[in-house]
Amino acid sequence: MTNARTEPLLLRLREIEQRIRDLKNGVGNDRSCDETLVRIAAIQATLNEVSGQLFEDHWRRCVARDIQAGDADAVDRFMASVAKMLK
Repeated sequence: MTNARTEPLLLRLREIEQRIRDLKNGVGNDRSCDETLVRIAAIQATLNEVSGQLFEDHWRRCVARDIQAGDADAVDRFMASVAKMLK
């Protein structure tokens, strides 16, 4: 991935790190269960966004390159990755 593509993802990952630290502190400080669950859902949504962007980039760049190079297993490997992500 190029820097122009990685910088927004790295920013989102830093945001996730901060949200997890806040979540951990909130649990340690006996924050309400409702608020904690909402924070967890927000973290999961952001992780899903990042993973979706990574998968799209992987498909467009890596898998497409491997297919063009004649790698017959490229799609199978990609599909195996998708299956793991969806579990």
